[in-house]
This record gives sequence, structure tokens and C-alpha cells, in this order.
Amino acid sequence: MIRVDLAVAVAFCLSAGAVFVWFMWRRGVVENIGNHDCDSVEYVLQCPYCSHIILDDGKMKIVRCPLCRSYLEEALHAPKK
Repeated sequence: MIRVDLAVAVAFCLSAGAVFVWFMWRRGVVENIGNHDCDSVEYVLQCPYCSHIILDDGKMKIVRCPLCRSYLEEALHAPKK
């Protein structure tokens, strides 16, 4: 039979939670700013369905959220420079 001490169980749960938060944070940072140059960003959009932040360079007429794959209406009506 496997016996687990209370302190070991608490340490395992806290460690697993910290690792999960770190992976989710890293995934968000890589998706949001990984492929963009700061000078090319014209619009910063937020998906109304999943709250994902999208950096748009203004070249595409229709923008899709990379997380939930929904179309963003703000990009359709955004003013062009």
C-alpha cells in the first residue's frame, strides 16, 4: 500500500499548480508577441468571446482569433491610416 504524508501531498499540489501556471503564462507570451515586430503593430484587438489579445498589423481585412477561431468584427470596421 502507498502511504503519503500530508506535507508531501501539499508540496506536490503546490508544485503542480506552479508548473501549470508557468506553462500557461509561457504559452500566452509566445502566442501574443512571438511573431510580431513592435513597429509593425497597428491595432491591438481583444476577442470578445475568449478575451485573447491580438496584435494586428492592419494588412488583413478580416482577423480571426487564433485561440477560439472566431472572426472579429472590430477589424472589419477599423479605420485605416
